[in-house]
Amino acid sequence: AEVLITYATSYGGLRMPERSLEHSLRVAREFSDVLPIERQPALYSNIASALIELKRFEEADRFVRSGLEILGVRPDSRSRASLLANRVTILSRTASDDSEVVQLAEEAIALLGGDARHYIAVDLLLELGTSYEEQGRVDEALRYAEWALKAAAEIGLGHIMLATRKLLARIYERAGDFARSGAELREIVALLEGSLAESVQTEVRVALARQEAEFAMRDVERMREEKRQAEEANRAKTDFLASMSHEIRTPLNGILGVAAILGETQLDARQREYLNLIRISGDSLVGVIGSVLDISKIEAGKLDLERREFDFAAMCDDVAFGLALRIQEKGVGLVVSCPFDFPPCLVGDEGRLRQILLNLVGNAAKFTEKGEIAIVVSLVSSLERGVRVRVEVVDTGIGIAEDRQKAVFESYSQADDSTFRRFGGTGLGLTISKRLVVAMGGRIGLRSELGVGSTFWFEIDMERGEEKTPDVPRETVAGRTVALVGQTGRIGAYLEDFLIGLGLEVTTAETVEDVASRSDLVIMDHSSEAAGGIEALRTREERPHLPVILLDVPGNLKEHEGVVIPYTWTKLKPIRRRRLTKILAEIFAGRRPEDLTLRHEESPFRPMSVLVAEDNPINQLVIRHLLTGLTDRLDLVEDGAAAVAAAAANDYDLILMDCLMPVIDGYEATRQIRRQESDKGVRTPIVAITANSTEDDRAACLAAGMDDFVTKPITKRSIEESLQRALQRGRTESASWRD
Repeated sequence: AEVLITYATSYGGLRMPERSLEHSLRVAREFSDVLPIERQPALYSNIASALIELKRFEEADRFVRSGLEILGVRPDSRSRASLLANRVTILSRTASDDSEVVQLAEEAIALLGGDARHYIAVDLLLELGTSYEEQGRVDEALRYAEWALKAAAEIGLGHIMLATRKLLARIYERAGDFARSGAELREIVALLEGSLAESVQTEVRVALARQEAEFAMRDVERMREEKRQAEEANRAKTDFLASMSHEIRTPLNGILGVAAILGETQLDARQREYLNLIRISGDSLVGVIGSVLDISKIEAGKLDLERREFDFAAMCDDVAFGLALRIQEKGVGLVVSCPFDFPPCLVGDEGRLRQILLNLVGNAAKFTEKGEIAIVVSLVSSLERGVRVRVEVVDTGIGIAEDRQKAVFESYSQADDSTFRRFGGTGLGLTISKRLVVAMGGRIGLRSELGVGSTFWFEIDMERGEEKTPDVPRETVAGRTVALVGQTGRIGAYLEDFLIGLGLEVTTAETVEDVASRSDLVIMDHSSEAAGGIEALRTREERPHLPVILLDVPGNLKEHEGVVIPYTWTKLKPIRRRRLTKILAEIFAGRRPEDLTLRHEESPFRPMSVLVAEDNPINQLVIRHLLTGLTDRLDLVEDGAAAVAAAAANDYDLILMDCLMPVIDGYEATRQIRRQESDKGVRTPIVAITANSTEDDRAACLAAGMDDFVTKPITKRSIEESLQRALQRGRTESASWRD
């Protein structure tokens, strides 16, 4: 676009309006979506100038008005002066009243700072002289004509000098000064003789300009073709990777699913260790597939960022909670630190920010074998409508040598080969994170020291969302006293800061027996040996009715399954701020829990009748096992046509539909089921089972009429989350169908 604008301007200067107009209109036609709005007035001025030269004044005026409208909201004195000059020329050629011509010309000259040594100003001075001459105002006409002549001579505008000499000859003739009129005519003859010599040079310049323009156009076309070929290659690569993802995920789902079933049978220690290695290797392979697909989507330009309101701090808590078990199994602590006054609602792409944080925390977990990992959230700046958020992931891992730190954000890169051999991984997670942060207009970096640890950080600008009333008003918990038992180090410090931010008075103690008599609540870390553990809670004699919140990791709680602990709530680490605040409010409101019995959570679903359409026998076995306890009737079919027939003959609470099956695929089967249901006025929730995980695949599932989808390999958690979303959406859709 900029190349074409440059050549349009050059052709305009060479008095070749047709070629200038051709290039300018091509920019307006082909590049309007990428041309910055501040460049559009200059483009419209070029078009108007060419149209004026061609005496197409009405068309020229439309472009002038469009340019002035843009400048109404984006002031630019130079562009406005240029457009006003075009308007002056149009009016001087078409309007009978010259008063507006004079007014606009003087305004344009003022915008140029009164500097007549500018080609726009020289044109305007000539137009002013012409207008005054036509009105019979000889003195004003003479003043502006002489001014124009002097300025044109200073900057070498021969065609303006010629036109001005002609104007002066007419002015002197009108005034009766024939001697000076004759002198001007002699100057005109001299200028014309000089222009004959220049015309040859002009023709040469024109030929060279044409040749350069043709070369530039060839370069543009070549670059456009190279871009098209690169995009096609990227699309082919993305399609290939998506296909390979499907081919890998389907058998992988069978491997991991059967391994999960096997894990619930009687195994000795060695067998369980081998089975755990299968699970770890399978999970790693799933991560590799996801990372390769993500990087291919980014390279193919298929990355779309969402803008919606969400709770940023809660998102950080959820990420930490989801990774907690894997990290805490290594004996590494995990904590989230966020200012108490952090905005409760921001606008951005929650899913992509979650992905960035998962990559950074997952990377820290991989290289940290002792100590702790902290997610530290802060505000770099805060304005009325927006904030700059900084997130740091701090670990006490192996660290990175200074000369390798820049390379860690490159694709398929590790700190060094020995790191790859020891810890594994594709090196894509950090690359994806960097590209996502940059796509959001932010920046990312790290600080690290070998043997001490690393801090990966990113900063992004985010808009504030609508102010929301807190789930738990601060007044409901403020003023009470909380004793922290067994809370040490950075994790204990962050918890203490959060409680103080709520308005609580905080004390510390080593054991339950050491708690001060005036404490209203105890928060106890079971992992601390000094705290005394669950047995200390069961046998305490001092203040047995004092409420206690027990913080622990899932593995420890499972060891004590069936143990009854009076007056005790349990919360898994890391602590989620919103949930902790709610439980504090319940405790201080006087609610007493039922005596807590540590046990596995029960399924939130009532028994359902479910139809499963899946052609792979191994995956049928896995799905049947995953649905154990969720169904009172389970029907299995092996192709889409059988699924349509089964749905027509039976009333199911839910249908699980594989997308790629023989006879007819899951998409067409869903469409046929929806057509059948429209006659009955009912709508059964349908969840897609797919090995593909792109946004296009999700859109295809929803377009076919499915309510949600779960990606292979399927886990108990993923299928339950998907069922919950699908059932909720299904109830909403059914209600709208009945209405």
